[in-house]
Amino acid sequence: ENEPNQSWFNLVLEKNRLDRYESELMIIAQELELQDTQCRLQQELRRRMAIEDTRKSAEDRQAEEELLSEITRTVERRDALVSLLDEQRLREQDEDRDLESLSRGYELHWSPGQSLALWDQLEGSESGGPRVDCLGATSG
Repeated sequence: ENEPNQSWFNLVLEKNRLDRYESELMIIAQELELQDTQCRLQQELRRRMAIEDTRKSAEDRQAEEELLSEITRTVERRDALVSLLDEQRLREQDEDRDLESLSRGYELHWSPGQSLALWDQLEGSESGGPRVDCLGATSG
């Protein structure tokens, strides 16, 4: 009698893990796109700033200001994605606790699995692992 319930419960858990994985991948893909955009904007800004100020027109200075603004917006969007991912992980931990409580009530066997921490692998560990910047240099 309990075996079909256990199988169903395991299938639900696997589906949830896959949903979480997909969601995390989508956020990481967006962050990588923003990182690429930020790198391109920074390279363009460096190129423009290498020109002597005496040779720059008002339009050149305006273009530099626009690049700086766009870089700032891009960084803010990246920060928002990091916050979103952190919130999502906290919500998942709450869900895991709820499922663990539910499984005890039905005598099902379940323990929270490891998080799909792709973000940490990409960005370096939370303990300060190496990070790669726009120019390919590592830090950390």
